[in-house]
Amino acid sequence: MFLSENQIMPHVTEKMLGHELGGIMAIYNKHDWLDEQLVGYELYWQLLEKQFS
Repeated sequence: MFLSENQIMPHVTEKMLGHELGGIMAIYNKHDWLDEQLVGYELYWQLLEKQFS
């Protein structure tokens, strides 16, 4: 599933996967992007449903 191709920002995808952000992002940006993650998970679910229906 290609979340970045569907307007989900890479840093949000990384958080969805449980990855730690690296470099400057890890030091200065502590935001969790929960609203954006919700959009990403909903899109991911829709893509899965379309793939397997």
